[in-house]
Amino acid sequence: MNKIILCVFFSIIVGLFFGHFITTKFLVEPIPNGYVRVTVENKSGQNVKTLTLKHENGSIEMKNLPSEENVNLIFKNGGENSYKIFAKFDNDSIISSNGEYVESGYRLTEIIFEDRINTDRNGY
Repeated sequence: MNKIILCVFFSIIVGLFFGHFITTKFLVEPIPNGYVRVTVENKSGQNVKTLTLKHENGSIEMKNLPSEENVNLIFKNGGENSYKIFAKFDNDSIISSNGEYVESGYRLTEIIFEDRINTDRNGY
């Protein structure tokens, strides 16, 4: 009886180890050490003429993010930081996100709607 319990316990541990290994190596998109990834999704129904991510050490700007498209913005981050997203539509209206705290390795998603930008923090 003890051997059966020991074998079941050992099998569970080995299964958890391999499940974690497969998930981290093959299913999660890697981010280099010292970087943050922010995925921006445009769900506004409009073209974003200019998209800007401003963080404490600089900024990233891109042109023309069509509706229903997304982009990954990756920036170097040596420790604690924060960022804010600004979206300028073709009609020159501008919306911005709330400031977000980040550390190296964080993965966040910003979703642009017609009147606001929402943050999905599930990727910490």
